[in-house]
Amino acid sequence: MNYEIFLNEILSFWESIERFRQEYNVESAEINPDEIFAQVRDKSLGREVIFE
Repeated sequence: MNYEIFLNEILSFWESIERFRQEYNVESAEINPDEIFAQVRDKSLGREVIFE
């Protein structure tokens, strides 16, 4: 699929994701999201909130 096709269409966010997945077949890449995103999330408690 080339760029010109996308210029004439307005897709929702979800439709864009679905098209990307079909085009690049992400599932067959054998990418383990647990390995990739393991260190991404900050697991600290965060800052203190004071309710007045």
